[in-house]
Amino acid sequence: LAIWGWVKFLGLFVSQSLSLPQHWQPPSGTATEAELKTFLGITHDTLLVAWYRDMLLQHPRPEAFRAKLRSDWQALWAEWRSLAAQSGGEVAQQQQRLLRACGCWRQLFWATGAMKKYIPPKDEVWADFEAVQHVAARFMQRLYEALEARLREHVVHLRAMEEVSRKTSLPTVVQIAVDGGDVRRSREEIRLVRVTIDETGR
Repeated sequence: LAIWGWVKFLGLFVSQSLSLPQHWQPPSGTATEAELKTFLGITHDTLLVAWYRDMLLQHPRPEAFRAKLRSDWQALWAEWRSLAAQSGGEVAQQQQRLLRACGCWRQLFWATGAMKKYIPPKDEVWADFEAVQHVAARFMQRLYEALEARLREHVVHLRAMEEVSRKTSLPTVVQIAVDGGDVRRSREEIRLVRVTIDETGR
């Protein structure tokens, strides 16, 4: 029924558009649902009207869509601010919080670009965003510092691998240095921080 409805709906729309007078001008405002049905001539097509109503129920109103978009963005924003603001604890805990904050920050960066298509520039959500730009600047500085620290740590791992490789076999090197997780974990953390900087630091 869904496919049939779309095929008939689009077919009617194209055929009605082609039959318009040469000097026809579109209305200045957004057409109402009644005007659309009259234009397509589906008022008395009960099956197509039922399909149309079903489509409307499945797709949220623009206001509801924007409200959900804003709510999701604000929740993600609050999570990032919480992770970015946390300090103290063991070094390993701080590193894990920073990596989680990287994931949130990347989602925020891409979500913000998408939201600009639907949320007007004067919306309060942008005011909140602009008000804490200093927090974002500090976070980016932390990423640069974290990248430097992780690169130094990775060099230590690589030197240890080289030292082990001179005294044992290659399979042992792989088992101890690579499969053990430290080198792989270090490489993945460096990649995450680097990608976050590349994507959002411009």
